[in-house]
Amino acid sequence: IRPDTLDLLRNFKPQGNPPTYRELSRMKGEAIAYYAVLGYWLVQYLEEKHPGFLKHAFMTSPVSRTIENEIAVDLGVETDIFWSKIPELIVTHFEI
Repeated sequence: IRPDTLDLLRNFKPQGNPPTYRELSRMKGEAIAYYAVLGYWLVQYLEEKHPGFLKHAFMTSPVSRTIENEIAVDLGVETDIFWSKIPELIVTHFEI
């Protein structure tokens, strides 16, 4: 993914948290692109800031937890504002 895709994270204003699989089919192209770009850059961000975090998180038992909560705690972001805060953290980290 090209670095200029960070502009989408900077400028697109999502309506809420990432959609479920079923909700994707009802979204416009720009929104789908936004969440794809967000996913890509979030993985890159986590691997740079906390190498191995995702590997560890996916290897452990998912009982009574969600990966979102683990990521939020690891990054020190409140879980209720995680999805609104993370694009800003990503853009700030990767800005050239």
